[in-house]
Amino acid sequence: MAYPCAFLRPAALILTACLAMLSDIRTGRIPNRFLLCSFAAAFLLQVLPSGMAGALRFLGGTAPALLFLAPLFRFRMIGAGDIKLLGVLGAYLDLRGSLLLLAVSVFCGAAAALFRMLRLGMLRERFRYFFRYVRLLSAGGPAVPYRLPGRRPEHICFSVPVFAASLLAVFLPRLS
Repeated sequence: MAYPCAFLRPAALILTACLAMLSDIRTGRIPNRFLLCSFAAAFLLQVLPSGMAGALRFLGGTAPALLFLAPLFRFRMIGAGDIKLLGVLGAYLDLRGSLLLLAVSVFCGAAAALFRMLRLGMLRERFRYFFRYVRLLSAGGPAVPYRLPGRRPEHICFSVPVFAASLLAVFLPRLS
């Protein structure tokens, strides 16, 4: 039997994604305190109605973002806030839902980045930069940050595609 407030998890997921996106757009950051509170809410919304099964869903939902995106953070291709946000949002889902959320987020992010590079006329320049970076690393060069500092025209706010993927996860039944 579904618990009486079954709408709370999807509503909290959308609210978390939306507030994180707004903060990220405004300040370029997603506050840790906000993410920690959202993480606690996801834990409670998973565990209170389902006990140990909910705790396992919570852990399974959190793991994909941390496991798959950590290497990208190592080279500063993605921000820590984006990884933590995807971990929190996955915690509202389960392993399957989290994997799909992650895949759709990356796909939407890649599409947004491609569109931005085309719009700015920097597609060739960015691909050259990427392949130079890969050659540097494969030749044993230092692991310098991939992402250049500051707000730059080629940067996208990854929380926007994450928000879009969150909407899909809630409103398309096969994603959640």
